[in-house]
Amino acid sequence: YYDVNNFNDRTPTTDELVLHIRQLAQNGIIARNSDVIHVFQAGFIGQYGEWHSDEPAANRSAVLSEFVKLLPDGIYSQLRMFNYKQFLSDGYRHRFGIAHDGFFGIMDASELGSQTFSYGLPEWNDCLTEAAYTPNDAETYYWDSFNQLGLLPEGYACILGASQLRLTTLSGYNGYGDIGSFADGSMNRWKNLPVTENWLQYNGLPVSEKWFKDSDGNTVARNAFEYMRDYLGYRISLKALSSVQNGDKADISLSIVNYGFSAAFNLESSMVILDENNNIVSQTFAGEPSEWYCTDPNDYADRTLLTHKVTCSLEIPKAAGEYKVAFCLRSKSGAYARLDNNVPYENGFHILHTFRVF
Repeated sequence: YYDVNNFNDRTPTTDELVLHIRQLAQNGIIARNSDVIHVFQAGFIGQYGEWHSDEPAANRSAVLSEFVKLLPDGIYSQLRMFNYKQFLSDGYRHRFGIAHDGFFGIMDASELGSQTFSYGLPEWNDCLTEAAYTPNDAETYYWDSFNQLGLLPEGYACILGASQLRLTTLSGYNGYGDIGSFADGSMNRWKNLPVTENWLQYNGLPVSEKWFKDSDGNTVARNAFEYMRDYLGYRISLKALSSVQNGDKADISLSIVNYGFSAAFNLESSMVILDENNNIVSQTFAGEPSEWYCTDPNDYADRTLLTHKVTCSLEIPKAAGEYKVAFCLRSKSGAYARLDNNVPYENGFHILHTFRVF
């Protein structure tokens, strides 16, 4: 869009940026593809759309005021740094997360590339109060000059930082794909950093019950790369199911724990009754996955795992036969998601209970 080294010798003006955003809105491409969009990042400004190096500087408020009109209902966005939320109009803060492209985790990165958005500085601390409510992204920082000095994002620091910022996604390109999946980059170094139950417990990090076991129940070693891979975003586990007949309905109660860094955004959950051929007989929505936080969303220091209660009622079939009570997590586009639990799974449905109607 703008890179003086490649094809352009000037920064787009604020009027040009606003015009281009309006053209996107008129085209409708965001609304038409809203079922497959996780977030639509707010780029446009500066080199690579990273909100820096634009001269003269674009009017941030004017650009974001137009940008929010582009977002269909239910679509999240992300800003490169948390302090850019100051340019948002009222009512939009909880629809904008961050896309942090200078991620070093909890390392002091103020002199490395993250500047004011570094661990321990006011902007980072302010972000912790809002991070739970939106999807957040990061990109491990990589620069040849830093790599030669060994200044790579360290695995333990990145895990702790990802947990604090409640990341939903992390770029696998910088420090991994860009230099080769077997090269001496940050993520390959993570594979040599052991992660133990004691280390996780000491740092208040979540871990599901059988993560240190293989399918045969044997203890396995884990590393920082694997922990980041498996706990980035959500990791939903059902802990208890109660079903009580109430006339012609079944009153169902679920207990849910999320071991992941982030809530489960852009997903919908439902309870269903299936017949013996896995056809849906009865179905109802069951809770809001975007509110299933791992820990207190307002206080990161409180590392107590939350248990979420979901209640609903399903109509009991009248025809004789065998039926199944099942739980389903599905994206806006219709793709199914898996739970952490090891339970029978058929065509997108987690089978929790079987019963017969006579």
